[in-house]
Amino acid sequence: MATRYNHSFRSRVNNARGHSFEEMILQGCEYYRRKGLAEISKTPEPFRVIQKLGDGEFKVRSAGKAQPDFQGTLLGGQAIVFEAKYSLSKERRINKSVLSAAQESYLRSHYEKGALTGVCVGVHNTYAFIQWNIWEEMKSRYGRKYMTEKDLGPFKVLTPGMIRFLDYENGDGENG
Repeated sequence: MATRYNHSFRSRVNNARGHSFEEMILQGCEYYRRKGLAEISKTPEPFRVIQKLGDGEFKVRSAGKAQPDFQGTLLGGQAIVFEAKYSLSKERRINKSVLSAAQESYLRSHYEKGALTGVCVGVHNTYAFIQWNIWEEMKSRYGRKYMTEKDLGPFKVLTPGMIRFLDYENGDGENG
């Protein structure tokens, strides 16, 4: 029983951290919108109602292939498409496998058409934006299919109470 409780508690904590991470990205989107630099929105998750519970509540099931978490347009017309992934792993790393094959395919397709694509990651309290070409080459660049907090160093972004995923701490990030 204690194991189930611990797992449930850990799941709730991880879920709350993930929602906080996403909220910080949304605040970053609002920052760029107010500055006139971009119009970026969270993509709604497709779902299907499977049971109405009353009082405006219902059970839902994911429906169809989910699109990337965030999509929009940067000043000048370039599209931006990215996933948001948060990890509280004991190893303090982000695994390449956090993206599904469908998510990888979608990001690759947008990258090939000229969009700024990538993965906005949070590993504990380290936040970074990894451009798609770097994410895709993770194995050849690092010799493994994950990035540690140290590996994220060149890709760390400004986080003044929000995640400014377009603003690298070191100026412009590593473009690959």
